[in-house]
Amino acid sequence: MKVAEINETNYMLYEPSIDTYYYRVILLAFVITWVLAEVVASALFNFFLYDVYNKQTFYVKGELKSGISSIIHSIVVTTGCFYCLYTDDVISEDPVWGHSPIVSVDMAIVVGYLTADVIIINTYYSDSKEYKFFMLHHLFSVIAYMYSMTYHVCEFFSNFRLLAEFSTPFVNLRRIFEIMEFKKTGAAYVTNGWAMALSFFLCRIAVIPYYYAKIYQIYGTPLFLSSGFTQYVLIIPSIALDLINVFWFYKIVRGALKVISAQSKEKLQNDKKKA
Repeated sequence: MKVAEINETNYMLYEPSIDTYYYRVILLAFVITWVLAEVVASALFNFFLYDVYNKQTFYVKGELKSGISSIIHSIVVTTGCFYCLYTDDVISEDPVWGHSPIVSVDMAIVVGYLTADVIIINTYYSDSKEYKFFMLHHLFSVIAYMYSMTYHVCEFFSNFRLLAEFSTPFVNLRRIFEIMEFKKTGAAYVTNGWAMALSFFLCRIAVIPYYYAKIYQIYGTPLFLSSGFTQYVLIIPSIALDLINVFWFYKIVRGALKVISAQSKEKLQNDKKKA
């Protein structure tokens, strides 16, 4: 939706129409996520890792199934995110009102996935220590993406935040390896751990200054002021999500230091045996 005139001294508030076209994608993503977790992932674990899988608790089985659907979701969303980031000039040139159908589809997939994941989390592991953080993360994400997708506003920033999903497969693989009792000092566990820490830092932590610098560039401009309530939807959920990501990164670093310490002790013991 276009505004007739926006200049340095005069601006108009947008009154964008509500676009529900992508709601059907939300429903489809919700169903696919549920099927991936409850049918596909369960079948895969039962077929390839029957003994290990079936000795797990109800809670842990839920984690494993949720992890598989999360990995697939993040791969799909990240692919669209990077494609738009490097090829879509519309949202780059107009970060407030530029519209990209691919970004809208990506956001709809995220909302559908997160909604299904909330149900899965509450079904299997509502007693988890991370429960509150998962709920807050999903809540703020759904609010921001639903608003951006429905009104086609700030899609550049929404797409940029989807970069965070690049680290998700490694985060889920770490938990799957842990449950499957992979050796924590083994090559697969350690390699994935470093990939998780690096991707998490680059896509969730290192980008924080750039993200808020982009907001600062448009903050207070007629274009930004024309977005009305969007100003709060853009900033408040972003701050909340970044605080959660910083906390999670702290836990990742702490875990990495434990693995490095274990490797050092193992190497020292092996050297003593050889001596």
